[in-house]
Amino acid sequence: MECSICHRDIDRLEKHHFEAGRRRKGEDGIEVCHQCGDQLHLMFTNRELRNKYNTLEKILAEPKVQKYVEWVRNKPIETHYTMKKKKRV
Repeated sequence: MECSICHRDIDRLEKHHFEAGRRRKGEDGIEVCHQCGDQLHLMFTNRELRNKYNTLEKILAEPKVQKYVEWVRNKPIETHYTMKKKKRV
């Protein structure tokens, strides 16, 4: 399986819902690796993900995400990498 963000192959993907932080009524979202899912939540608040980055195209168009993808795409999937510390406690 391939992550929708970094396009690395991984055995297990997780669902990133576009309605971050809310009860999910539908199955609207993308399949991402654990690292990319964590990185999205480190880069953006749930409100930003819900209101501004609510499609794969919008996420991939963000320069911060492009920089992260360029950096992480050649890293081994077995090791957990992140580029930014959490904004909130």
